[in-house]
Amino acid sequence: TEEWQPPHLLPLAVPDIYVFALLGGVVIALARRRRRIAWCEVSLCVGLLVLALTAVRHLPLACVGAVPLLASALRRKSAPSAGAIAKLPIGTAPAGLLLVIALWNYPTSVARRYAAVEPVAGARALALYSGTWRVFTTYNTGSYVLAEAPGRLRVFLDSRADVYGDDLAADARHAQRGHGWEELFERWRINAAVIESGDSLAQILDEHPRWRVLARDRATVTYVRVDAPPLAC
Repeated sequence: TEEWQPPHLLPLAVPDIYVFALLGGVVIALARRRRRIAWCEVSLCVGLLVLALTAVRHLPLACVGAVPLLASALRRKSAPSAGAIAKLPIGTAPAGLLLVIALWNYPTSVARRYAAVEPVAGARALALYSGTWRVFTTYNTGSYVLAEAPGRLRVFLDSRADVYGDDLAADARHAQRGHGWEELFERWRINAAVIESGDSLAQILDEHPRWRVLARDRATVTYVRVDAPPLAC
C-alpha cells in the first residue's frame, strides 16, 4: 500500500513533503542548537528519519525523535552554562545536506534492498497487464504485491494477518503445503499466485499444465493460470 512507499520530492504531495520539511528542520536545529545534544538524541532522530525516508508510514515516529532537537533550536537564548558548547560551524548544514545526498540511494531504493526476499519481478510482471488479478499470496509475499498496484492486484493474504482472520491465514498455510489448494483457488477464483519457492505448492504448480511461471525472484515464484486471464478493470 502507499504507506510503505518512500516519499517523493516531486511532484509535491502530502504527506511526502512533510518528510523533507522535517529533514530540513532537523538540519537547521542542529546548526542552531542552544545546548549540548546527547549522541543518543542524534542517533534516535537520524535512525527514525532514515525509516521515514524508507516509507512514509514512519513519519510520526520521525517527528517524535526530532522533538528534542527542534526544541533546542526554538529555545530562548540564555547565558552560557557550564559545559555548554558553541554552535556548529556554518559549514555543518551544507555538510549534512551532502551526507543526505550521498546516502540517498540507501533509504529510497526499496526494490533493490528487498530484492533478496520480496517478489519484485513477479509483482512488476503482474502489474504490466491491464486487467485485475486475483492473486494467491502468503503472509510474506502479499504486502509487496499489494503495494505494486493497489486495486489491480487483489491479494489473498498479507502481513496484516489480524485483518484477514485466523481461518484465512490457516487456509493459506494449508495450501502452501500443497493441501486443498485447488478447492481454495476455485472458491476464490484465483488466477495468479505469488509464493515462496520452497513451498510444496510451488513444486506442484511447476508441473501443473494449467499454470505457468510468469517470473522468478530470488526467494519467490509468480505463477499465472493459462486458462484464466486477468479480469477486465
